[in-house]
Amino acid sequence: MEGTKKGDDFTSTIFYRIAGTLGASSSILIIVLIASLLKLIPENANGIVLSIGLFISLPFVFSFIFGIITNKPDFSTLRHYGFGVYFIIALVIYFLYIRPDSFMLFGKYLVQFFIGFFIALIAGLLYLAPYYWLRRKKYRVKASVSFGISLFITLIIIFILKHYKIFEMIS
Repeated sequence: MEGTKKGDDFTSTIFYRIAGTLGASSSILIIVLIASLLKLIPENANGIVLSIGLFISLPFVFSFIFGIITNKPDFSTLRHYGFGVYFIIALVIYFLYIRPDSFMLFGKYLVQFFIGFFIALIAGLLYLAPYYWLRRKKYRVKASVSFGISLFITLIIIFILKHYKIFEMIS
């Protein structure tokens, strides 16, 4: 990074943020699709898939709404408005959609929400970390390596959760 100004750094450009966020979201969607096709996530654990979907889509919604308000269409809204607000809004939308009938169902769906959150968080971080570490490589190399690492490790984690019957315990 010697000899470059802050504005010249490729990682600070809007394109780089958009490419990284879209790549992470796309890889999470592909991972969930593969896990569903391989029957790693059971069909009666729909709260997990809904939670993952919320954590994928809400950054785009936040960026769109706050991009219009602040006239900055980038993905920096989580830094400016806080992850806590984002997390609470996802939780409220989740329970407005699920609507548990009893306290036991509330606990079950809350656990499914957190499992979906952690799967999405791990898969996203496993995509973004190599993506940023390989910032000097071409996009094709960065995206392929990042996707491969994210896919492999996240599917291993989902398989471990299935093997130890974590999904069945909360279904």
